[in-house]
Amino acid sequence: MAAVEAELDEWGYEGTNPWYFPSLGEYATRLEAHGFAVRYAVLFDRPTRLDGDDGLRDWLAMFGDSLLSGVPDDDLDAVLSGIERRVEPALRDDGTWYADYRRLRIRAIHE
Repeated sequence: MAAVEAELDEWGYEGTNPWYFPSLGEYATRLEAHGFAVRYAVLFDRPTRLDGDDGLRDWLAMFGDSLLSGVPDDDLDAVLSGIERRVEPALRDDGTWYADYRRLRIRAIHE
């Protein structure tokens, strides 16, 4: 998200972040506020391989289209290339793109 926001800012565009990423504590607190007792909670990294040389672009097109909705077609390729440059050191290994997913698993019982 930081790379997308930085690239859009550099180009003078705004995107709409469609996601909400609560911390483990925030999510558990919300559940408890609605009558749930949290019995188990864990947050863990789950890097996910993205297929092909365009894996990151394909992922952004599929899941993050609202992030780039304000970018005109004429600039889209350049913006995507900028995002790729920003994240490549962290999200590309041996020619393969990876999504840096994190999973939050919670077991809660309504009391």
